[in-house]
Amino acid sequence: MAEMQSRILGKADNRGEIQWQYGAVDGSFSPGKGGGEEDGAKGKGVTIHTLTDAAGMPIASCTTPANGDERAQVVLLLDSVSVRTGKKGRLKKRFRVLAADKGYDSK
Repeated sequence: MAEMQSRILGKADNRGEIQWQYGAVDGSFSPGKGGGEEDGAKGKGVTIHTLTDAAGMPIASCTTPANGDERAQVVLLLDSVSVRTGKKGRLKKRFRVLAADKGYDSK
């Protein structure tokens, strides 16, 4: 699956469709059966973390338990980016600017 995603992103990058100047990372909580914030059972469920480019194109994603540390996922998401363009040289995988909400703040 990762190889296929890498090739699809490579084709998009070759056409200039990935905007590397700005990226965003965010998580979306999905409550599990019998839990969720509205039930007072916070922490049951999953969080889907997604890294997108400036236009909102998904570049990488992962899921974690809802009670996990969001900050630890940023590095894992960035490290999971692989864009195979078919050109020689280093693979593209860096954004110039990365935005995230306060859940990803390291302070």
